[in-house]
Amino acid sequence: MISFWILNASAQQAEQLQQLERQLQQLKQQYLDATREFGQRIAALEQQIQKQKEPSAKPAEKPTETLGEPAEVQAEASEKPKKGTVPTAVQNKTDLCRSALKRIDL
Repeated sequence: MISFWILNASAQQAEQLQQLERQLQQLKQQYLDATREFGQRIAALEQQIQKQKEPSAKPAEKPTETLGEPAEVQAEASEKPKKGTVPTAVQNKTDLCRSALKRIDL
């Protein structure tokens, strides 16, 4: 009778442990999903802000003859961010999220 009680208690503990592990995995997944969603929302807002800043920061178009030498024009063009690149602020936040996820072993 005592051995049956011990086996029953052991089985209950194993079941509780499995339930806790499932809860932990669900919480980790929720954290991942929320972090990913927040990262996307942050990136979208930063891009929207950048787009709104660009038109107001652009000077009036210069006539072709005042553009300067080809080397100067090329230097100016290389300073502008290239389309399709990730802004540094977004990349930094992405790196922080990845670092946090590594610390919780996801």
